[in-house]
Amino acid sequence: MTDFDESVFWPELQAAGMLRHVRVKPSSRPATDVYVRWDRPDDLNRVGAQVTDYEMEYQHADLPTLAEGNAVTLLDTDGNPVAGGKYQVRQPPFVNADPANSRTGFFRHAYLTKL
Repeated sequence: MTDFDESVFWPELQAAGMLRHVRVKPSSRPATDVYVRWDRPDDLNRVGAQVTDYEMEYQHADLPTLAEGNAVTLLDTDGNPVAGGKYQVRQPPFVNADPANSRTGFFRHAYLTKL
């Protein structure tokens, strides 16, 4: 097995404009501005209605204490909050099922609820 450095991807993704700037406010801690991979996949629920499920992927080292209930705000390119861009982490962050990712836990995912 070869050594694989996951950290080399994040700066490249950011430079290519593939990451979103967000502000995360854990309870009883100062807010932190970081870059995350933002996803809003549409899916069909059990009754066939289309729903949007917000999710972010982040480097665990950037947000090691991210937890259910933490506030997440989308920021524009100047670092200002985006109107209508407030979310809340709706369940504990997790490591996805990708074997390469779950081997190290370097990246985590969090499902979000739009406020």
